[in-house]
Amino acid sequence: MIFLRSAAYPFIIVTKPLVNKLVLILLNMTTIKLWQHAGRVTLITAFLIIQAGHLFGQAERDPEEKLIEKTILGYIENFFLNDYEKMAPYLHDRLSKRGLGPDNQLSEDFSREALKTLMSNKRPLPLSAQRNEVTAIFRDRNVATATLSTGYPTTRWKEYINLARIDGRWIIMDVFWNFDEPK
Repeated sequence: MIFLRSAAYPFIIVTKPLVNKLVLILLNMTTIKLWQHAGRVTLITAFLIIQAGHLFGQAERDPEEKLIEKTILGYIENFFLNDYEKMAPYLHDRLSKRGLGPDNQLSEDFSREALKTLMSNKRPLPLSAQRNEVTAIFRDRNVATATLSTGYPTTRWKEYINLARIDGRWIIMDVFWNFDEPK
């Protein structure tokens, strides 16, 4: 997902598939213009290159969002690998983790210690089989909320994660999950 930030368009979110479609449309328009106005091709091509560069230049994410995403992926990848020691630095000591199960009932609360016990009793999921995607990040200075799409190959869910920047690093404070509808 690409977040455009400019004075004129402060809230536009452009996904990569949309950018790809726009580029294809512009290229098709250039081809049509080529046939209709051969003398203007250089001008149109230059304009398209400048606009594409401008679009991708604005698409750079905030460095803090990259750190937030790295924190979330460090947590979830190590959760599935059952590597508590590598996962622990991403979690606050007072972590609150709970969610709605497939039966739509609220789960028990998972502290860091309860999470460690859970991880010791489940099969690991190799990194190559994981499909983890941070789909949205909303940040206000030292706090952030993000959505993570994750799960096992046959069971998927979303995690809604609250983070805080404490002592210069992002750390997960709360996690609430909700299972996706069965397909």
